[in-house]
Amino acid sequence: MQLNYDVDLSFTEKPRVGDLRGGLLFGDAIYLVDRALFVLSHAAGPEEIEFEVPQGFAVATPWHKIADHRFRAADNRDLTENWPILGRFPIVEFKEGEFQVTFAMPGVTAGEQQLLQPLFKPILHEYLRICRRPPPLICFLHFSMEPKKTAKDS
Repeated sequence: MQLNYDVDLSFTEKPRVGDLRGGLLFGDAIYLVDRALFVLSHAAGPEEIEFEVPQGFAVATPWHKIADHRFRAADNRDLTENWPILGRFPIVEFKEGEFQVTFAMPGVTAGEQQLLQPLFKPILHEYLRICRRPPPLICFLHFSMEPKKTAKDS
C-alpha cells in the first residue's frame, strides 16, 4: 500500500524540548522527529520512505538509502525513533562497504563547513585502518547551529 499526505510543519517554528513530535527550522533546513511524520500500521518488516522535496534540497537520514530521496527503515521502531533533516545544508558522507557515516550540519554556513569538514574524514580513515573489517553500520550524526540572533530578536 502506498500512502501520500501533507504534513503541517508549523510546530517546528519554536523549540519543543523533549517532545517526540517536535522539530526545528534552521534557515533553509528542517530537523524533524519522525513521530510527527508517519502513519504506522502493525505490519512487521521494513518500511520504505520517499521524500518529495524541492529541487536542490538534500535529505539526510539514518536509514539505508535505496534511491535519491528514497530510504528503507528496518521496521516501525527504526522509523519512529530516528529523524530526518531536509533542506539546504552541508553533508559529509563516508561509505566503505557496509560501513556508512553521514554527518549533517543544518544551520552551518559554508565558511563553518570548511572549518568542520576536514575533521571528519581523517578520523574515519583511522577507524577503518584500526578496524580492517568494520561491522555493517549506518551512523547518522548531526551538528546544528541555531541562527544568530539579531537586535530585533532580543
